[in-house]
Amino acid sequence: MKSILLAGASALVLSACGSTATSPNTATPEPKAQAPATITAANTSPCAANFSSSGSFISGKKFSTQVPLPGVSKDTAFTKAYGSLAKSGYQIVQSDKGAGVISAAQGVSFSKGGKSVTLNVVVQSEGKGSSVSFSFSITGGLSTSEDAVRDEFCRIAGDMGAKP
Repeated sequence: MKSILLAGASALVLSACGSTATSPNTATPEPKAQAPATITAANTSPCAANFSSSGSFISGKKFSTQVPLPGVSKDTAFTKAYGSLAKSGYQIVQSDKGAGVISAAQGVSFSKGGKSVTLNVVVQSEGKGSSVSFSFSITGGLSTSEDAVRDEFCRIAGDMGAKP
């Protein structure tokens, strides 16, 4: 089973472990520890450089990054983030332009009961521009690729005007 699929619209798609039928005699393999990302020209942008994750498959994981948006006003950055999320298929759960906060949800693949996870985006004024912070958390038993999450954060930040 793949741990994450990057859908055609580049939205994060998670899979829930244990929600597909398995034989009672079939052992479930333990998740493998992910190797640290290799630093390349493609991931030395502030978005990739500031990316972090914490937690585990059992306890759940949190992914985050912060990206400066020099020369992009808070209002423009917010509007672009909102549009990028909506165009990519996220369900906008709540937003507050004044506070610069967007909470967007996405369904979990193969989950029972329509489970969803939330991506939080916070846009703040910073100097002569703005900055954006992303936070995405998954509960224990869910799995996703760190690379896919980082790439999705950076894609959205790029839509907002972040420098590569």
